[in-house]
Amino acid sequence: MADKLPEGPPPGPGKGRPDPEVGRVIYAVGDHLEVSDKVMLAAFEAALVESGMENLNYGDRDSVGVFQQRPSQGWGSAKDCMNVNYASRQFFSRAAEAEADNPKYSAGELAQAVQRSAFPDRYDEVEDRARDLLGNAEESWKDQAAGPRAGGRGRKEPDWAEISEGRFKRTLEYIHGEMVQNQNSPIAWVIWALNEPWIPDPDIGDIASKLFGGAEWTKWLQLMEDFAEHPTAMLLFAVKVAPGMDWDHKPKIRAREGLDEGNPDQLYFKIPGDDAGREVFYDVWSNIHYGYVGRACGFDEDVLHTAPRLPGTGEHDKGDVFSMQAGMDLWNEHEEDLTLSQLRAKAYEMINQIDQHTPNLTQVRKWSAP
Repeated sequence: MADKLPEGPPPGPGKGRPDPEVGRVIYAVGDHLEVSDKVMLAAFEAALVESGMENLNYGDRDSVGVFQQRPSQGWGSAKDCMNVNYASRQFFSRAAEAEADNPKYSAGELAQAVQRSAFPDRYDEVEDRARDLLGNAEESWKDQAAGPRAGGRGRKEPDWAEISEGRFKRTLEYIHGEMVQNQNSPIAWVIWALNEPWIPDPDIGDIASKLFGGAEWTKWLQLMEDFAEHPTAMLLFAVKVAPGMDWDHKPKIRAREGLDEGNPDQLYFKIPGDDAGREVFYDVWSNIHYGYVGRACGFDEDVLHTAPRLPGTGEHDKGDVFSMQAGMDLWNEHEEDLTLSQLRAKAYEMINQIDQHTPNLTQVRKWSAP
């Protein structure tokens, strides 16, 4: 079985958010080694603190990989330490020894015993987020390891419910990473500053002329001037969330999941653990991101709800209002400390809210296999 365990993604500079594949490999190795729940959690806490759960090709001094292990300190070669499978085995071996010697240690204390950090409290501080990532990695690895189920006449038929639920889970995790990263991005800070009263608003026409051309943009910019207190901030935000731009996640989700835009059934994801057997339209995730990051950028809720109703911005209904509001609520309640479990809980709450208005709204419906 050991030779079938994945090695993990190749090392790189990182993307600023947890890599689900790294989490899957750490879980797979720990599961294979039959480590305790506490040691498994210690690994996820250490990976989250040391690298943000990414397989990094750089670090402090000669530290590399997901656990930032140092070849000069006996962890193996740099190449070995950037192999997530190898690095996980090294961590688990030392953490299991530490647990045997100190059975009352917390997961964070076990992580510290292995990592020997100058900041020993950091590991226990990320316990909640580490548990979220651990739960998702466990679910994802077990789904992957199970493989397709056997169908009639010896054929392997796809389990469409499992496939669709997998899309929901992966997209939930992906959009959480995007929300956490983008609310703290340089452009978000610029937009936030432009929304502050102590920053003079630049000439929106001058900025627009450098970014765009054409009468349509000029007309739309005038509309923004009419409703936005800080139109330059809204202009920059609009550039990020416009169709096909960085913060429009619909095309990104389609590409990640291999969805056919021309097949509407593929654009609905089955809701895991939903007794009502429903599915939800994939666009809600981009709307949640919009509301959350929009509030992080300093926009009032009224402005964020008004902007999508401007001419030329596409269709907009009450379901979009609910999903955008869910994102705004998440920022209001948690700000930059949003966890995956908090996003999941809010998403299920939003789904129930939208479903109360069905069949007038189309974002939530009864699931059926294609």
